[in-house]
Amino acid sequence: MARLDRLSDAKSVAQIGAVIGREFEYDVLEAVTGLDAPLLHRGLHLLVEAEILTQSGTPPQALYAFKHALLRDAAYASLLRARRQELHGRIAGVLGARAETGEIVPELLAYHFTEAALTDEAIRWWREAGKQATWRSANIEAISHLQNALDLLAVLPPGPARDRLEAELRLDLSGPAFTVGGFTAVEAEANINQALTLCERIGDPHLSFLVLWGKAQSTASRGAMGRAVGEARRLVELAQATGQPSLVASAARSLGIFSAMSGALEEGRAELAKAVAVLSAIPARETMTFSHGLDPLVTARVNYALTLQQLGQLDEAAEEMRIGVQQAREARHFSTLAYGLNRAGIFAMLSHDDEEVGRLGSEALTRASEHQAAAWLRFGQMLQGWYVARQGDTEQGLDQMLAAIRGQMVRGSYLLMPLMLTMHAELAAGGGMHQAALLQLDEAEALMEEQAQHIWRAELHRVRALALARSGAEHAAIAPHIAQGCAVARQQGALFGELRVALAGVHIAAEHGAVEHAAAVAVLRQVLPRFPDRLDAPDLGAARALLAAVPILAA
Repeated sequence: MARLDRLSDAKSVAQIGAVIGREFEYDVLEAVTGLDAPLLHRGLHLLVEAEILTQSGTPPQALYAFKHALLRDAAYASLLRARRQELHGRIAGVLGARAETGEIVPELLAYHFTEAALTDEAIRWWREAGKQATWRSANIEAISHLQNALDLLAVLPPGPARDRLEAELRLDLSGPAFTVGGFTAVEAEANINQALTLCERIGDPHLSFLVLWGKAQSTASRGAMGRAVGEARRLVELAQATGQPSLVASAARSLGIFSAMSGALEEGRAELAKAVAVLSAIPARETMTFSHGLDPLVTARVNYALTLQQLGQLDEAAEEMRIGVQQAREARHFSTLAYGLNRAGIFAMLSHDDEEVGRLGSEALTRASEHQAAAWLRFGQMLQGWYVARQGDTEQGLDQMLAAIRGQMVRGSYLLMPLMLTMHAELAAGGGMHQAALLQLDEAEALMEEQAQHIWRAELHRVRALALARSGAEHAAIAPHIAQGCAVARQQGALFGELRVALAGVHIAAEHGAVEHAAAVAVLRQVLPRFPDRLDAPDLGAARALLAAVPILAA
């Protein structure tokens, strides 16, 4: 500071520069100081000569920087608080026009308004900085900016206007918060719950819809399909109250996903078909993606594909999944892409497309690592672990997969975990770990029952039958699970699930005698004709080959 004190003519220039920042442009400094050009040039020249500042270029295009951060800090601290506030306000006024045209980042303007104690403008620009960071998928940065805005609300007088602003800010925060921590992260859930409480006071159906949409996602991620379906039905009511077709379709999307997951496949299919049709007609969905935290069309479409797959409409399902993943890439929105990759990976698992699972898992891991999104990273690890185990490195693959499953569950995220536990158990049983597989299936079944994720129930019976068979159990202990799996699938209309269970029944019965085998073949014969001959899928091919070989086996 003594060096600066010796430059009395230049000290005020250094102080104003310090308020602008570690670096500052000549034209900004000129506008803030209001000094004549000769006086400003002299002051800057003295500061550069004294090695307090460095200079790049020549005025008026020159850029200056404090040579050391401590010099800038000392110059800044030498100003009285009131003078600093005044200067921050003048700087914000100079930079304001540049921020409007995108010449400077909004967080810089927000910082100066904050330090100037101009709270309304500070909140406005922190919010804009948060929005821009969210669009870039810079989610940690977005959280920081939006939290700065929320922290400033305490300065504003309480009332309806502040309640609305806080609800809107918390809605903005929900997308990046859910992306970074997952839909069950404590901080993210607390944020959306506070927003929901505010919406109850405000009484705006549109805002309430957007907040409840995020809340329903959180509920579903906890695996609680019963509650999620209830919240989705409330979404339908709110959307209809707004009269906006896009929100009605978005509500149908949620109701469709949650209904299908709970085992009501036909209801889920109908709602998702409606959502896909309406949302596909909306040319630009960027605003919806921002307010929802996910592209509603992509998430509707990939779940529509999974539902169609379970219903046995395999060609249409594959095409919808292909389009969904393509649209997820085109969205240029990380959470949407991560969601699409995850659902496509599950689709490929059930389709026996190991290489596709490996590709999707690898991409999911890369993207999630880039964005520091722990929950999506774990989903990528599940896919990758399954692929590694299928390629022969059973122990490593199973360990990777199970660690990711446990990582989700310990954070209260149970969506899809009954299926993942079931798929893990199938690999474990195939690797000779029969008892561990059966215990894991018990856990998966308990979760399914507790959380009403009934869509995977037939798959669980199929894998339990296989695990029992590989453990050496008698056919009398195995057959009920095949029968129950087929019955559940028929009740749900899950033709694909019924095929998989019946096919497993034939494979198992072949090891237990002619009578058992003939009975299993009879069941498969009832299922297979319900698929069109034109369809070509691994399970269908295997079923056709088995039935074609029956006369040979009988001979």
